[in-house]
Amino acid sequence: MGAFVYEKQLKRHTLSELIPVESFDEETSLFTMADGYIGFGFICKPLPGGDDSITQRLNVLFSFDYPKESFIQVMLMGSQDIRPTLDKIKHIRDTKDEVLKQSMNNRLKMLTDGSNQAISLHAQSFIREYKTIFTIKVPLEKKNQLPTQHEISAAKDLRLSFEQTLKSAGFLPQSINAEMYLRVVGQILHWGPSANWRSPAPYYDDTSPINEQLSEYDDMLQTNANGVWLGDKRLRILSPGRLPAQMSLQNIRRMIGDPLTGNRGIHGNFFINLNIFIPDNAVEKQKADKERNVINYQAFGPMLKFNPKLIFKKESTDLLFKSINDGDRILKVKLCVGLFTDSLGQSETRLTEAQTYFSEIGWAMKEDKFITLPMLVNSIPFCADLQAVKFLQRYKRCGSKHAVEFLPIVADWSGTGTPQLTFISRGGQIMNMDIFDSNTNYNTCVVAASGSGKSFLTNDIITSYISSGAKCWVIDIGRSYEKLTKMIGGDFVEFGEDSEICLNPFQIIKSYNEEADMLVGIIVSMAAMEDKLSDLQHARLRSILKELWDEHESSMTVDLVANKLLEDEDRRVVDMGHQLFAFTTQGEYGRFFNGVNNVNFNKSLTCLELEELKGRSHLQQVVLLILIYQIQQAMYLGNRAQRKILIIDEAWDLLAKGNIARFIETGYRRFRKYNGAAITITQSLNDLYSSPSGIAIAENSANLYLLYQKPETIESIKRQNRLMIGEGGYTFLKSVHTVTGQYSEIFFVTSYGVGIGRLMVDKYTKLLYSTHPNDIKKIAERTSRGMTTAEAIEDILLSEE
Repeated sequence: MGAFVYEKQLKRHTLSELIPVESFDEETSLFTMADGYIGFGFICKPLPGGDDSITQRLNVLFSFDYPKESFIQVMLMGSQDIRPTLDKIKHIRDTKDEVLKQSMNNRLKMLTDGSNQAISLHAQSFIREYKTIFTIKVPLEKKNQLPTQHEISAAKDLRLSFEQTLKSAGFLPQSINAEMYLRVVGQILHWGPSANWRSPAPYYDDTSPINEQLSEYDDMLQTNANGVWLGDKRLRILSPGRLPAQMSLQNIRRMIGDPLTGNRGIHGNFFINLNIFIPDNAVEKQKADKERNVINYQAFGPMLKFNPKLIFKKESTDLLFKSINDGDRILKVKLCVGLFTDSLGQSETRLTEAQTYFSEIGWAMKEDKFITLPMLVNSIPFCADLQAVKFLQRYKRCGSKHAVEFLPIVADWSGTGTPQLTFISRGGQIMNMDIFDSNTNYNTCVVAASGSGKSFLTNDIITSYISSGAKCWVIDIGRSYEKLTKMIGGDFVEFGEDSEICLNPFQIIKSYNEEADMLVGIIVSMAAMEDKLSDLQHARLRSILKELWDEHESSMTVDLVANKLLEDEDRRVVDMGHQLFAFTTQGEYGRFFNGVNNVNFNKSLTCLELEELKGRSHLQQVVLLILIYQIQQAMYLGNRAQRKILIIDEAWDLLAKGNIARFIETGYRRFRKYNGAAITITQSLNDLYSSPSGIAIAENSANLYLLYQKPETIESIKRQNRLMIGEGGYTFLKSVHTVTGQYSEIFFVTSYGVGIGRLMVDKYTKLLYSTHPNDIKKIAERTSRGMTTAEAIEDILLSEE
């Protein structure tokens, strides 16, 4: 395949003529090609960032023993291939609840629609799946014959070395087979709704050449001076006039869009492709030497007056020879960007927008107007062509250390992996998040300033996990979850004046020795909310509790503990007995803790509302601690395969006061044992680090979800070096924001990575989560007339169209 193929541009094109890939061997993972090459490839998720250590590791890729005239191709795709994620969401959230099912279906439709158009005016990017594809092809000694055993063995060794280097740089490479190759190339060439790659059914036929399986009946490849038509999709390609002298992986990342704002850049589907041609190093160095001598002569002579561009050529040549003297290999690289649009008019707009943006970030990108088809073909994995190195006149000579900076391998973080929670990155990448994706614990801190979208996020967490079979408890002060709880048939429990709830902690003890720390913590909270008890008081209280447990076991009461303390000879111990009075049968709080424990958690969602105890913060704190303890006991008794989540909202003041840090630390460490997690919600990062309890929660939480925070709060945390996210991380944290009614941004800090995602929901789910009085009233009016909650929401949306 060569330049003669491109002469067929004005005719109908057969893909088997343009793409040389013929067969794949499962045993060796090698492809064979009609142009006398064999090769291999990998698909990876892009890296979320890149620094000098990454480029140093990746530079090793160019030190391997490639035969001359080999090619390395690296493509970053922003594709429409979100179906695998959507299928996983459906599988995970297999709920029968009508409200939750309708919410999920509407969310899936919103995501699907967003892969074809901007999801909103405030978030202009399409929803995309980013992929990095590495393909390597090496020439055979005899072009028209099968590879020798020696060539196969050498290619296998090269493949293994390449894979290990990718892993060392942080990639998780997946080897490309024939089926995967057809799907990847199909996503570039075929855009119709019935394209083969959109179906999960395999379609590779090992009895036919691969390149003959790439054509589809309802798509035609056509070209003209304004680009290439791929069915109904218009493709325009741009490439740089010259390569910038100073580069970094982040500069390539910025071509997608501004990572700090999500604005500008490429909003639709695209690819960024880098072809790397490996010439004969000695021959190429001789050519470069001759060119340098000519350029040096001209740059210091009278020619400079007539051709100022000579100075740029000299700088480029000097840079190349510096690399060569440092031991670099000479390479030839071709970089291009492909933009996919739905019409000629749209393509003109997107092309102009892209060129303007690229210019602002230091790239002089020109459209490859009359060679769009060969530029496309040479960008397709395994299709870089030896004759096109000269024919296209787009390959630029550079050293390997310079070439590695052009690798399009950095894009938005795609999350922790499991699509239990679904967010969208600033650049349109679907972010799959799960608090249970952790090797340590599953606990999570949500930090959200007032008005930043905390309630929406928490509602989304609740519905997402319950719809997949989890059990949730919410402890709240303020009735934020009353509506949702009742809509999905959960239990809403209030601690009012008329309440007959009893939280006797002694009746739920299962293993005293394992639970002693938490029981001591509860009694300490009863005895002293503000004042700190001495070591002696702690020790004596622990001893007395053990004595009483050995004697009475689950028949223990607060009265027995108080009386035993009052009998002690040490005045300091006697003081604790007096301090427990309010929680004895004689005290005003005693009815909540003496008697038969009657709190049951039978529903998938239980909301425990402490609003009625407002003004009695001491009682609130004790109730909160016993609820945490009792919920943990319910987790212990529950099905270990079922996920269990405790959410504590608007109760930070209660957690921050008194001597309960040991209780919190013990409790939070135990949740993982029962396949459980605690999610603690507070308004400010400073809250987490302003008390021993807060520090205990932060240190025992693997996940940190940060919504908008005031700049001064972030500066304070930065000075204290509380978050290990680096200078760049703090810059990104300051950029986190909320657009009311559109999205809330969350800065995720997890053991699997760090990134920013946007919580965006459809209109149905927005109404479901809303706590606005008017929305609650509209739904209540309709359900009172016999509608289900799902029907009521649909009716409201219909009436507002």
